[in-house]
Amino acid sequence: GIYDEDYAKYSLGVYTMLLEIRLAQERGLRYYHPGYFCPTYPKFDYKLRLGPAEYRDVTTGQWRPLGPDEAARQLPDPLAVLRGRLLELREALGHRRLRLDVLEYPSFTARFQPGRVAGQEYLDGAIIGVLLDWRPQPYREVVVNYDLERREWQVHEAGKTSIYDTNLKQVSQGGVRRYPYVLAYRRLLRATGDVTELANWIARER
Repeated sequence: GIYDEDYAKYSLGVYTMLLEIRLAQERGLRYYHPGYFCPTYPKFDYKLRLGPAEYRDVTTGQWRPLGPDEAARQLPDPLAVLRGRLLELREALGHRRLRLDVLEYPSFTARFQPGRVAGQEYLDGAIIGVLLDWRPQPYREVVVNYDLERREWQVHEAGKTSIYDTNLKQVSQGGVRRYPYVLAYRRLLRATGDVTELANWIARER
């Protein structure tokens, strides 16, 4: 939705959500999804005004009751958890004189786009680690992400594509560098919940 700043005080976003809820009720639907919510991003707090709600716990995949504003803000930030796990691996690799470049990957939503080329799957992961010391091959990256539900690091072979968001800023508002291209998923190389085991495997296989 787009609104005129002069009308912000009227909370038209909340009003349109209430209209959507009424439409859902008229159609006999049980649930209404108000969109993204992030505990560390207060601009989403207005969604908590709608009444009792649930959130999806990204560490388990389960839906749980969402408490009032104060309790909701105490929930773990999934992006912070992802970044922390990749930084943990980067430290383990650093002890082996190997490098992992930890980057935001804004194109993780590309997997939802219709009309994928030849059915190609795109890489999933809002924050990824790019292994800089892996044996180089043209148009290929070896990247690591962390699966919150499975609680494991995953090493993927991914192909570089020519898809690039020309409006993408190279650095996020938080000062984190970003990977600018869409990566096409090729295959899973390794998955483990043990960071030491993974660091040792990368040191052997690179």
